[in-house]
Amino acid sequence: MADNTVQLVQYERIANESAIELLQEWLDAAKAGEVVAVGLAGVRYDGATRTQYSETANAGTLIGACARLQYRMIAAHE
Repeated sequence: MADNTVQLVQYERIANESAIELLQEWLDAAKAGEVVAVGLAGVRYDGATRTQYSETANAGTLIGACARLQYRMIAAHE
């Protein structure tokens, strides 16, 4: 069956230097063994969201860190 979908909205993809720098810092820290677990949430260019997390022996600490990040983001944007 042929795909007859038509994209009605065109989205521009622009690299976010702040996101790139932040991810590079975290990647460097993980490679150095400083960061041993991570949870990520991101917004794609089309507005969709993406989440993922690494394996960890202490999920509770990572969940707590995610809650703290949520608090910090809400406080910064009130």
